[in-house]
Amino acid sequence: MAFKVPKIPVCVAIAYCGVALVFQLVTVAGAGWLVIPGGCDGNKTRSVGLFPRYQNDLRFLVEYSEYSEWWTVCQVFSLLGLLAIVESLCIGILHCFLENTSVLSPHALAACAAAETFLIIELVVFDSMMRDINQNVFTTGSGFICSVIASVLIFDAAVQFIVGLRQ
Repeated sequence: MAFKVPKIPVCVAIAYCGVALVFQLVTVAGAGWLVIPGGCDGNKTRSVGLFPRYQNDLRFLVEYSEYSEWWTVCQVFSLLGLLAIVESLCIGILHCFLENTSVLSPHALAACAAAETFLIIELVVFDSMMRDINQNVFTTGSGFICSVIASVLIFDAAVQFIVGLRQ
């Protein structure tokens, strides 16, 4: 299996997928989805990640348990988006090794579409949850912003795969 350089739009799409993967990893692993001014214990500003790690964060989720189902939906679709981004990146990298890449581009495009769908659902559910919660208590943090950036990048990657398919 020889290495070959794919078409320029495919190279750009691979780069977009790689950067989107980094942003989505920060989204999933980071601790900045909700920012609580004054924190749960009233001492300092506290950030709650998508997957809470600390006792105060768990206490927050119990306190706002009516939103726990929405929070779980955000977690699931964030992870599904991450996996779809990894899939589109792997398919993009396969362009470097296979001769017949016309078969790969539709699959990469489908993976990008799936990732975009998952990320949009995640963002819409989170935004709906934030509209229901008192805005004076919480603000969105860097995790939400990183997920929006990953969504934009994966959309751009899909466009580049389409352009590469047309060349």
